[in-house]
Amino acid sequence: MNKHQLAALTHPCYFAFETLHPRFAYRRPEGYSVLLTVNSGYERIEKGYGGPVWHASVKGGSLADAMKALHGVGDPSLGEWVEQYMAIHIRRRLSLQEQIRKGLTMRDLRGSPEGRQRAVRILALRPWAKELVRSEMESQP
Repeated sequence: MNKHQLAALTHPCYFAFETLHPRFAYRRPEGYSVLLTVNSGYERIEKGYGGPVWHASVKGGSLADAMKALHGVGDPSLGEWVEQYMAIHIRRRLSLQEQIRKGLTMRDLRGSPEGRQRAVRILALRPWAKELVRSEMESQP
């Protein structure tokens, strides 16, 4: 597991706004940018992915570049989804070993004290994301 994958697994995202944290973004020497996260929140529940997912978004690169970001992690046999809008997005279910190792479960933190703490931390780093944070925190299951 490389340092970017380890950062994503160590800090799972339960809200889309959490992916704005700079720990998840990096630029490759080839010139394209990558956003790599582990998503385990309400959006994954509502979209029916069946469990936590790795999410690689690559802008300025190819599908092969996005696949490189997920090299060695996840389990495509549990599910893998590719989309292209503004960037290439690959979502892949975590392996059972990764889920057990991290103790990850799908959780909806909207309206919870933990959810509010996560929002405050992101707004300290990205104050311009106030509307995104508000809309996610106020959305209903």
